[in-house]
Amino acid sequence: MNVEITERASKDFKKLDRSVKKQVKEALEKLDDFPDLTDVKQLKGSPKRYRLRVGNWRIIFCVDWEKNVLTVLTINHRKKVYR
Repeated sequence: MNVEITERASKDFKKLDRSVKKQVKEALEKLDDFPDLTDVKQLKGSPKRYRLRVGNWRIIFCVDWEKNVLTVLTINHRKKVYR
């Protein structure tokens, strides 16, 4: 599956601390194996949106099954990401 990162997600990534960046980068590399990941849940109310849990951080992404593309929408702290 092809993984694309939006401009917003890229900005979110740049704002992270170095240790969190490392964890998020490893998680993003694992997104190639979607839907076989265990920490992924589909978001309620959004049939094509999912979240990947990385400690206290969440990676929100959507999937286009027809084009085989996974798009990372945002990366944010769990307290802020669902607002």
